[in-house]
Amino acid sequence: MKAIADSIIRNTATTLGISHVTDKPDKSDITMPLPRIELTWLPEELKRSFRRISRLKQPNVPEVIIRSRVYQRTLRIRAEVVSDNEEWLESFVPGFLAALPGKTADENGNLVTVRAVKAERQGYGTKMVEVFKRRTASIHIIVSGMVCDDQNIPLITDVNIVNGTNIGG
Repeated sequence: MKAIADSIIRNTATTLGISHVTDKPDKSDITMPLPRIELTWLPEELKRSFRRISRLKQPNVPEVIIRSRVYQRTLRIRAEVVSDNEEWLESFVPGFLAALPGKTADENGNLVTVRAVKAERQGYGTKMVEVFKRRTASIHIIVSGMVCDDQNIPLITDVNIVNGTNIGG
């Protein structure tokens, strides 16, 4: 789940012109490039939730594939956009939210949903003279997906009726 969430955020940031997306460092460094996105990964939540998803029949194959969801996975990410320009940051956040895909598929073709649920801003409204300005906007993102199980069920391909059977009498 982390890999697909990371690729979704990186692709969205790249389309908007931010090439530096990294995990949040222990200490912030003034030599790091601006603007940038720092990601904080919160623990993944798992919920047992069985449900049949699909039934697939492939041509010329005598079996059906039944796909069932076994677990629902939810990963929360805090994407902190760091900049020294307040106007740019105020225009970037709505653009980033609009560019996030609502739905996509993982490597197995399962549905993955992406939602932004909260945005926080820090470093605004100071009256003091600042040498190194640091403005941040934190966007809380929830990525949900599934753990699925596939079962191959063979189909009946041949029926032999034996002559001379007497049914019901």
